[in-house]
Amino acid sequence: MTAKHIITIALATLQTVAMAQKDAESFIQVNSIKGNSFSSNGRQIVYSLPQNYFSITFNVKKVVKVAGPYANWAEKYLNITSDVITSNETNYAIEDVKINRFSVPDSSNRYAISYSNQDLAPAITLASNGMIATCNAHADITVNEPDIITVNQLENNNIEARFFDLGVKSFMCEEGGDEENEADSLENKKPTTIIPKTDEQNAEDAASFIRKLRKRRLKLAVGMSGEVNSYDGLAMQTMLAEIDKLEKSYIELFVGRVIESHYTETFTIAPTSSTEVEQRHIVWFSPSQGFTVNARKSDAVDIQLKITTLSSKTDVERQTTDASSKSSSAIRYGLYYREPAIAVLSIDCPNVLRFRTQTTIAQKGSVLSLPADYFNHKYSIVFDTETGALKSIILSK
Repeated sequence: MTAKHIITIALATLQTVAMAQKDAESFIQVNSIKGNSFSSNGRQIVYSLPQNYFSITFNVKKVVKVAGPYANWAEKYLNITSDVITSNETNYAIEDVKINRFSVPDSSNRYAISYSNQDLAPAITLASNGMIATCNAHADITVNEPDIITVNQLENNNIEARFFDLGVKSFMCEEGGDEENEADSLENKKPTTIIPKTDEQNAEDAASFIRKLRKRRLKLAVGMSGEVNSYDGLAMQTMLAEIDKLEKSYIELFVGRVIESHYTETFTIAPTSSTEVEQRHIVWFSPSQGFTVNARKSDAVDIQLKITTLSSKTDVERQTTDASSKSSSAIRYGLYYREPAIAVLSIDCPNVLRFRTQTTIAQKGSVLSLPADYFNHKYSIVFDTETGALKSIILSK
């Protein structure tokens, strides 16, 4: 072997060793972060996979029935025999339910992307909460925010539950006297005693006023007031509407008043990751009390959310070394992502609420990883920030 060949072989060997050292020094890798044991040298990108929560919002109708003070004489003085409220009552009913999925960073699935020099830094885009969104790609990042927890958000319909106007006539009378006849003079007026009227007397006066209102409305409507020209057009409509309103308020003194209102309440559930079928308590609901913490009420029912996983977890066996060549080397894993599981959410409460929907849940699925070669800028990768799923990989030409 000539000296020239020896020098050539030596140079090739040195070049190979130098390249190997450079490859050893140049790296990009992804490691799981366990707990708070993480130290950064300024060349790491930390991201999280999402964990799904569900906000469950109930829309409730509240119906309050208030008995009128003259309910006992509705038939006697107004001949009303049906739909008379005789006692106060409050009822609640769930009209509909909305389940909204939102995501938070999963503290048990945090990862650090480490790289040896700035030239190898991957183009990673994170959502505002630190969850991975893209790699070497541009995409619109939208993250569902949780519903604002609101309790007893009433839709006020401005209907007063109490009765204030109980009649137009005085509630007092002279014992032994006649209200319709006045004394001729103070000299002839005998001393009298002022006593309160009975409830039935007040009811009779209120019924008499209702009949007078009806007569007044009839005269205005058919032109018997003698001043028809003064009450035509908008003035006539306004007067009739006021009479109707006043009559309705007085009839309520006999038949009672119904007040409807709506409000919403929101509860949050975090599904577990390992259970295939789980039953989660949401709240106790009583048709007479609404949402309650008193489970001993006879009419209270336990509203539960049933979560049934339809797809099983992928059995991932991670290979740590590549033994395909003579010199085995450690396998370098790339970006970790989720394969969310498909699940059915259902609520089944007879006579109260039935609900069923299908969705995906991040933590009930598997955590997979891409090869480290996918950090190459030739690959454009997009993830679902809601579930951590892999949405697309595009290889540029």
